[in-house]
Amino acid sequence: MGILDNIAAILGRNQSFERKEAPQVHISGPTYSGTKKDGFKQFAQEGYKENAIVYRCVNEIANGAASIPFCVYQGDIKLEAHPLISLLARPNPLQAGVEYFQSLYSYLLLSGNSYALQSDVNGAPRELHILRPDRIEIEPSSTAIPKSYKYKLGQEVVKTYPA
Repeated sequence: MGILDNIAAILGRNQSFERKEAPQVHISGPTYSGTKKDGFKQFAQEGYKENAIVYRCVNEIANGAASIPFCVYQGDIKLEAHPLISLLARPNPLQAGVEYFQSLYSYLLLSGNSYALQSDVNGAPRELHILRPDRIEIEPSSTAIPKSYKYKLGQEVVKTYPA
């Protein structure tokens, strides 16, 4: 006789309670139910484009991070005008600052890496461009610093950038 039967007897009810199993949840370690991915493009397709939760999380984080304004200081003095402020506000002709940093942070969240290319005139940076992380191949060196970064389209190396 279980506790529910005892309570029923005290209350004057002559019924027996049916025992049922409680719903069970089994938790295991990290697993992945999808197919093996051969690259960033397939991973981004399944995880970002086809999964509303991943899409929303990546966009919320990227939008939030991109909305933080950058400030330039000289010592303790906040500068209102500086070439770096102008560059970050409009990194290239195709993107405003917020769009640029949304892309940068989205790639970082989806692939674990983000790559930016600066184009400079007379040694001063004039434009910043985002490079797709799946197209970058890092050429290692004997030290911790890479030897170079190769930008590839398919199997063809389009350009090599020194580290």
